Amino acid sequence: MTDLSAVEADITSLGAVTGTSSQAQKLVAGMERKVTAVRKAVGGTAESARPTYFFFDYDAGTKQPSVICNRQVANAVITLAGARNVFADCDGDYKQVGWEDVVEVGA
Repeated sequence: MTDLSAVEADITSLGAVTGTSSQAQKLVAGMERKVTAVRKAVGGTAESARPTYFFFDYDAGTKQPSVICNRQVANAVITLAGARNVFADCDGDYKQVGWEDVVEVGA
């Protein structure tokens, strides 16, 4: 996931169901303006110069960290903000990894 179109579609649908379409459209338009402004601000930054990140959940009932992958909306938000997900090649929502994996991809 590299954009917020699914989130925007959900907001639009929810607005239609709840009779608040006008407010939903305003919210979506505001989101689009903010994303456009951020893209303009960070768009010229080379991929290799963007900071890397890994977003993880360690308290998910396991002894291993779970990282977000390329199908997770958090991947879209942080990527749109100009960073690079070190687990973006993981095709899914989440993946359990070991700390060794985190160190390896961050090196």
